[in-house]
Amino acid sequence: MSENIDEFDKIMSEFMKKKCAKKADPDLLERKNVIDDISKIIDDRLLSKQPLSLALTGIWGVGKSYILKEIEDKYSDRCIVFHYDCWKNDYYDEPLVGILSAISERLNKIEAENPDEQQKQYYRTMREVVFQISRGTIQNYTGMDIGRFRSLFADIKNLLKLKKKIEIASFDSLSNVSDVIDVVNNLLCAYMAYEGKKILFVVDELDRCLPDYAIKILNRLHHICYETPIIQLVAVNDQELTKNINGLYNREKEDLFARRYFNRIFTNYYKIPVGISSSELIRLCWKDFDDFFVPNPKYDAFEMLSEVVLQDF
Repeated sequence: MSENIDEFDKIMSEFMKKKCAKKADPDLLERKNVIDDISKIIDDRLLSKQPLSLALTGIWGVGKSYILKEIEDKYSDRCIVFHYDCWKNDYYDEPLVGILSAISERLNKIEAENPDEQQKQYYRTMREVVFQISRGTIQNYTGMDIGRFRSLFADIKNLLKLKKKIEIASFDSLSNVSDVIDVVNNLLCAYMAYEGKKILFVVDELDRCLPDYAIKILNRLHHICYETPIIQLVAVNDQELTKNINGLYNREKEDLFARRYFNRIFTNYYKIPVGISSSELIRLCWKDFDDFFVPNPKYDAFEMLSEVVLQDF
């Protein structure tokens, strides 16, 4: 038994040495081209005052999350980046609370990393405002401390020191989702004014949420970013979401219904291509094991595997 284990360890050791000695594989799925294309769209909108809600569409497993991560890293210095994991926050009945949690988490990180005391105070105050809004939202928009709100926003205005006064919605009317969204919208505008940067709001894992909740998230994000110069990237499996939307609205026989619905939410679309053929991809992934297996001339295992595993591609 130990001899078999030793032999296996030897094979794997040789394999890893061979693997480490090789140069990195080329960009097989051409993700660099995809990232460059998306970057051009973002760059154009950074020069504009218009909002952008870009849907990155593609089937499950096509690499949407990887592309979002690369975009976040690329624009981390040029934009205020918020990452909203829909699935991570889907236990909130109201998606707005999850969105606020993502904002608060980011503010907390910036505050911790910032050496400037005045700026730290600004981020701390902003985070407290977001927390108060979030708490009030959880309590059905009735448990907010209005006096505390006014004090916090007065602190923010003093810290901003802007010539143009920032108008904030009347806190006395914070009794429904619409009013809360107005306050969040104004808050994000004040934040962009303070930083001198645009917000890049990255939304991932929407496909993992239940259909009705995913659509509710899209509507909340739409109203927060509507007519606000925020750049929003949303990764979606449009094939599945189309079925969900048609099903929820009982429009299964109307192919264009979901597309018209999407057009209300998104200003632009980018379809992520799958890349090279499935069988060729499997060959490239499998090639490292060539020295350890004897090919069977009677059948092409790669073709068979590609048909079974990647048939939906």
